[in-house]
Amino acid sequence: MSDSASLVCFDCRVALRLGFFWNAPEGPRYLFDRDGRPSSASADRSRAVWRMFADHVYHELRLVAEQSADLGRMDRSRFLIIGGAEEGDPPIAEYVADWPG
Repeated sequence: MSDSASLVCFDCRVALRLGFFWNAPEGPRYLFDRDGRPSSASADRSRAVWRMFADHVYHELRLVAEQSADLGRMDRSRFLIIGGAEEGDPPIAEYVADWPG
């Protein structure tokens, strides 16, 4: 069974989609994109993680998956989802396009 993970700032109501993972107790766990490529292979996604860290220092930043208790705290209509699939969600490449980090 697969699950998805996002890096979420509850203070700013911003989330960064990190990818999917197989929710199995054995074997190495890693995040991957919709095409099955490891999320760590994406330079833009890696830069986006670092930008989230930089932009949200001192904020309540959490790693949230579909089975996390914190998922219930996320009202999708009130969160900006970077890399999300809904209209208005900025692509990851756009989020990091002018960031100097």
